[in-house]
Amino acid sequence: MQSDRSVGTTRRRPALFQSKLDDEKDLRKQLFRVGLTIVALLGLVALSYWLTFSTSAQSYSIQDKHFTIPPECMEAVETGRSQARIDDLVQQLQTLQGKTLPRNKITFVALTTLEDTGRFMMLMASLRKFIQDAKEVKSLLLIVPDNELFAFQSFAGFQLKVTVEVVGEGQLAYSTKLRRCEEGSMFVQPPAVCTKCFSGYSNQMLLKLLVAARVETEFYLTLDADTLLRKPFRLDDVMSGERAAYNEQSYSQGSNWFESSADALQLKSSPCLVRARHEDPESLSFGVTPAVLSRTLALKTTERLVSLYGLEFEPLMHAINVHGGFNSDNFWTEYTLYAVIACNEKLFSSFHKNMGHGIYAEGVGAVWLKQQAPYWNASLAFSREALDSDPAPFTVFQSRIGVSVNQIAANIAPYLQP
Repeated sequence: MQSDRSVGTTRRRPALFQSKLDDEKDLRKQLFRVGLTIVALLGLVALSYWLTFSTSAQSYSIQDKHFTIPPECMEAVETGRSQARIDDLVQQLQTLQGKTLPRNKITFVALTTLEDTGRFMMLMASLRKFIQDAKEVKSLLLIVPDNELFAFQSFAGFQLKVTVEVVGEGQLAYSTKLRRCEEGSMFVQPPAVCTKCFSGYSNQMLLKLLVAARVETEFYLTLDADTLLRKPFRLDDVMSGERAAYNEQSYSQGSNWFESSADALQLKSSPCLVRARHEDPESLSFGVTPAVLSRTLALKTTERLVSLYGLEFEPLMHAINVHGGFNSDNFWTEYTLYAVIACNEKLFSSFHKNMGHGIYAEGVGAVWLKQQAPYWNASLAFSREALDSDPAPFTVFQSRIGVSVNQIAANIAPYLQP
């Protein structure tokens, strides 16, 4: 029987088929090489980014909290923390504190933006109506973003009885280009850029401290666009015995703000904080805008921050608030920073006095919350009865409560006509 030679032997593949297999094998090798190259390039890019970030980002530890400022947020900051520059700045701040300035006059400081022009015009109308004695108010400093300076220059000739000086934010800040979003973004979902490092709300607060270097009176009164003067202004309404009144907003009402400020100032163990924390939560107190600040105490607050963090204190302060948010344990305010320094330095009673009333009206005389708005009318702030019950010179109609400028203007117009 003839054997089958095909059994147990390997059949020879056709030449064309073998060529296709070889081509596929070469293609796989080429694809592998390309893939390996892409992975290597991506790795190099990632390594380069990490090295760039790690060498340019600034990290800070404040008590048990850690904050990293991304490099894009440091674009306008002098890196390297030049000790000579810091020492020079501290010396300048101390020299300014050493000057004795008049306490029989006051400087008004208003902060606004083009977005808030409608409300700001109502504030200006109230100042024009009720500033009657120019001898008591030295000037009005109007602080605006640098890129909006040109639009506000016309206010320098505004018909007030006092001089109006328009100042760009960059003239006050040690680190420029800090503004990235407006004040209201801290209360609603902010744009993505604002969550990275900068806060319009923090910017407003820092400027209220930094402006002290430009003020030429011992006391200055801070104003926002949603503030209104409600009666003829008299220095006696906010000053007594060369000390300034203040609205009481105690540690018990904002312990997170006081604690975060103490963190930033590295004064957590200050006797003032210990007492407020464990014994008397009403012992540490200061209100919100409008407020009367001592130039000396504001300069001391800035000096402390510069001494601790150098020229980078401004982006750091933004980072603290952005990492936290308005109601978090990481949120400082300008007034809690100021109050902690004033108490720690044992100087609060040298510059402030409880006059039995504050700078702004309490209760129904002001609108702080959205639910108050439907029940408010201008007579609650401007009528003779309202002024007799609460002699505070200012009222506030918060900009974030959703009431239109036109509605507010229609309501207050009878009281602010020239």
